[in-house]
Formats: sequence, C-alpha cells, structure tokens
Amino acid sequence: MALLIGTDEAGYGPPLGPLVITATGWRCQQRESNLNEILSTVVTDSLKLAKTKNAEPRILVADSKTACRSGSIATLELSVLVLLKVVFGEVPATLRELTALVMPEAPDDLFENQFWLKDADVSLPIVASDDRLELIAELADQFERASKNNSVELKEIRSTIIFPPEFNAALVSFGNKAHLLSDRTLQLIQNLIENGHEDTLVECDKHGGRNYYLPLIQEKLTRRSVTAVHESPASSIYRWSEDGKAMEIRFTAKGETQLPVALASMVSKYLREAFMVAWNNFWRELVPDLKPTKGYPVDAKRFLSEIKHVAASRRHFRHDFWRNC
Repeated sequence: MALLIGTDEAGYGPPLGPLVITATGWRCQQRESNLNEILSTVVTDSLKLAKTKNAEPRILVADSKTACRSGSIATLELSVLVLLKVVFGEVPATLRELTALVMPEAPDDLFENQFWLKDADVSLPIVASDDRLELIAELADQFERASKNNSVELKEIRSTIIFPPEFNAALVSFGNKAHLLSDRTLQLIQNLIENGHEDTLVECDKHGGRNYYLPLIQEKLTRRSVTAVHESPASSIYRWSEDGKAMEIRFTAKGETQLPVALASMVSKYLREAFMVAWNNFWRELVPDLKPTKGYPVDAKRFLSEIKHVAASRRHFRHDFWRNC
C-alpha cells in the first residue's frame, strides 16, 4: 500500500479572518494512483453531476472555487460533511466540534484567545434542510463502499487554523507569508507521515509562487539527502528515501486537479467560511444593519470603516483582528 497526501489552503490573501491549511491522507495500492478515476462512480469534479436531484448524485470533490461558483456553500458543505463522517464516524454539529476533529492538538483556549470567539459557536450544517443529515449518511455509505471495492481509504483530515494575531507575529518571524504557509503546511505533512510505513507521495498547490522548497523540506520533513528533480513555475518535485520508503513531494500550479488536494482545498474553505459566520455574527450584534463580509481586501476595508468606532470603544484594536497581508 502507498500513502497519498494532498494539501491546500484558504484565506491566504484576505486581511480579515483566519488562514486555514489542510492536509488529507489516503491509502491506496500505488503512489501514482489517480483517485479521481478510481473513485469516479462516487466522486466528481463536475457541479452538474453532483446535483442532489440526480438519480445517483456523486460527491463533489473539486477546487473550492468551483464548489462555490454559484455563490452558495451548500454543495461544498455537503461534500465536506460527508467526508468528515467517513473519517471520523460523525458529523460535527458545531464549529467547535469541527475544529476539535480536524485540529486535535489545538490548545484548549483556541477560541477564548480571540475576542470575537470567546462565547461564540456556529451550528452546522450552515445551510440546513430537513433531509441534510440523512443525505450525508447515504453519501458517506456510498463513498465507503466504493473505497473498499477499490482498496482506497480516506484516513486523515488535519487542519491548521491561523488567526490574525498569530499570522502577524509569524510574518515578523518568517519575513513573508509564503514562508509561513510552507512552514505550517510541511508541519501538517510531517504529522501525517511520521508513523507511516508506506511509500509516500505528497501533492501540494504552489505556495505563493515559490519555486524552491529544498531547504524547508530538509528542515521540516527529513534529515536524509533530498534530490531536487525539477524546479520551475509549473512544478517543483523532490525525492528521497526514508527507512526504505520512497518519498516524493510535488508543489504544482493548479494542484487542485488532484483529488487529495481538492478535498484539502474544500475543507480549508469550509472551516474559513464557518469562522467568518462567527465573525459576522459578533459584529452584527454591535452594529445594526451591518452587511456581512467574506474578508477579502476591498470589502474588508468597507467593513473596517463601519466597525472602527465600535471597535475602538470596546478596545478591540486593529492588530487584534486585521492581518498585515
């Protein structure tokens, strides 16, 4: 058996809200397995094929931008909750439960350290319907049957959530956010491979246009000799041997075409969306008729201008919630 790992992030650019990085771990028969093809009876990257009104709907696993193309997170949420149930055997009912599942090493005061999260939670699913939980259970069963029939196992979903104060402090330490992204991504990868005994392939989306990752790999993943197979704007590929295991990591532009990366993209996006619900709920209780924000640069400035007086009166300073992107 081989281990396939995919990583991606959500919230790399916005000045409001967290940066979320996720890694998904899959066991299958070969490192070069095309999981999109192997699981094609149950997953798809097509919104049309994933429609729940179809006789046999499939689970959408695609770049999060594709999943949210309609402007709604309903399809993305459904897929993420289905695959969380596959891995953890349960569907989280709240944001706090979701965070505990995907970030088990999180400090107990993770929420309490953010003024807008101290007494907050978000009920899941965000897009609720009467048959939502029943549909999640049905699709999870379908996915598990197809996985078993094809000797595939979705084994791990792990995330790192970086709130603005930590993000800003890390920028000072690392010098730029691409280095921060690479450091935290490779730490997630290390957590997934440290007890593994299989040949391993790691697929990552490119990190802020970075082309050279060798020093970071040597620092975070291995003390063995690493070969830089290829380094270019399109892809950067590295190989080494670890206790008899063949190890390879690829950083590829548009890496979300690979199913493990696409799922990491979707989980990261879903976590960030849920945290932004909590963020908007906090401020809308203080500022009547405040339009919610997704946190992206132009609208974040609008949102900041509308909350700044209330924020100042409550001593919520800009460095507590604004990322120095």
